[in-house]
Amino acid sequence: MTWTPARPGSSSSVNRVPANRPCSGSCWHELLVAVGLEPDAALRYLHEFSGGQRQRIAIARALAPRPTVLVADEPFFALDATVRGQIIDLVRSLVAGFGLSLILVSHDIGVVQQLCDRLLVLKDGSIVEAGGTETVLFEPRHPYTRELLRAVPTLPEQGCSATVNRR
Repeated sequence: MTWTPARPGSSSSVNRVPANRPCSGSCWHELLVAVGLEPDAALRYLHEFSGGQRQRIAIARALAPRPTVLVADEPFFALDATVRGQIIDLVRSLVAGFGLSLILVSHDIGVVQQLCDRLLVLKDGSIVEAGGTETVLFEPRHPYTRELLRAVPTLPEQGCSATVNRR
């Protein structure tokens, strides 16, 4: 899981640290609080944190140079369902609050649907379909996109069972 600031600096209304000045002191405290950690987390060792807390630290570190674009590569992959939901909500909140654009690299269609306005489908490194997320997911035009969507596991509508329905 990787969080990468893609372009420091911005004219956003959020108070931003100039790109050539490192984040320090109160800036770190503000970022830690923004991602849901206590300011004293800056004094602890990394091995003292849970997976979800480590992900929050990674997000804070990516926000430190005050980017306008954030690139996230499979950021929710190793998180349990509860923490995953919390981090998804956090990312949504931070993207809106910091005025960020998010480039999300993911195989998880559910996460993409929750966080992205636009969607690119890649096959062998080439774009095979692009458009609004809802349009691509519910009206796919390319055979590869349709194939990917059929492979997404779903639960039956009437109760829960041990089988997985395929679209």
